[in-house]
Amino acid sequence: PLADEDSIVYFRIWKTPQRDLLVQTLWRSGLVATRQDRWNVLWGARLKEEQYQTLNPHQKVSHFPGTWHIGRKDHLFRHLQRMKRTHGAAEYPFVPQMYFLPQEIRLL
Repeated sequence: PLADEDSIVYFRIWKTPQRDLLVQTLWRSGLVATRQDRWNVLWGARLKEEQYQTLNPHQKVSHFPGTWHIGRKDHLFRHLQRMKRTHGAAEYPFVPQMYFLPQEIRLL
């Protein structure tokens, strides 16, 4: 057990279904669940832009602005394709050919 309340790391799950695996992982890592505004780790939906401005330095969130650009494979691929056109395909040999079905089924 931790000696004082200031050394406890709190997590809050916000606007997302509470998954048993996630909660068990956080608990086993020594974090304590809370529903209050006093939290260190926030797991859940993206915050609104103005909410990011109010975060304290010790607070961490599971999403930050623009993450859908790399978190969604179709967005990531489109960005990588644009970079290949800009800088040359030789700079991106790790990007496989990909299609967006059903829009591009004719290309197969």
